[in-house]
Amino acid sequence: MVKKVFFGLVNFLVIIIIISASTATRNIDDRDIKIDETDPTPLDAGSVLLVKNSAVITIEGSTSAAVLFEVLAEAFMEKNPEIKVEIMANGTNAAIKAVRNYNADFGMVSRHLKANEKTPGMKEIIIAWDVLAVVVNPENRIGNLQRDQISAIYSGRITNWSAVGGSDMPIHVISREEGSGTYQAFRSLAGIEKVTRSAQVTDGNGSMLEGVAGKINSIGYVSMGFINNRVKVISIDGIYPTKENILNNLYTLKRPFSLIYYEQREKNGTDEFIEFLHSDEARSIISKKYIPAE
Repeated sequence: MVKKVFFGLVNFLVIIIIISASTATRNIDDRDIKIDETDPTPLDAGSVLLVKNSAVITIEGSTSAAVLFEVLAEAFMEKNPEIKVEIMANGTNAAIKAVRNYNADFGMVSRHLKANEKTPGMKEIIIAWDVLAVVVNPENRIGNLQRDQISAIYSGRITNWSAVGGSDMPIHVISREEGSGTYQAFRSLAGIEKVTRSAQVTDGNGSMLEGVAGKINSIGYVSMGFINNRVKVISIDGIYPTKENILNNLYTLKRPFSLIYYEQREKNGTDEFIEFLHSDEARSIISKKYIPAE
């Protein structure tokens, strides 16, 4: 009887010890995996640091100006790795709309703004001067046109190259879409009231070059930054678009590459970007293909 009682007590104590040990282990495990939400994990801390020390500048606008601004943005980001510059090229009209609606920090425009496009507080700074070169196929013997001849060709009044001293073949006119700043600048500078409806319409400088290079009887106009040996640049009124002629205002088909923005805007690195655009490094980049603004 005594043995039974003794073994019963032993078993009871063993069970109590096992239960106590299990409870303690569970409490320890619970304590080990609990994370205080007020203390960020290393990953969270890194994420907070990234947001705090980074900025994004958005730029929308001219496809012609974008070629230059992409190079400038790359140079800027190398000096300012904490600031990212995003560029979208959907045309000058898109730039004006995006800035007005506060959908972009800056707008790239490839012509002067019209009076009705400016709004209170909007700033326009000229970064560079671009040249619109009139180009023909290299096999076309034409090397010069008068300004009024260009206007007549694009208006549809002259339709054969023989009328301006060329071969007897129809003129294939290539132009840009109406929303393009390049189109609007060219019309204004060349004195064209309305482009002929028979003109082939392209959506960029690249496709314009392809069109002129692909047809011996074609004529087009492009930003000087896109010129290559697949097309021939002609003179206008006997004047070629050289840097000297541009600076002396002898070559008249030039237009500004400008940046538009609101003075009252979010300071997310935009001041630093504007400062960089006026630096010697930026002027050096601009000078490779364009004329820096004074």
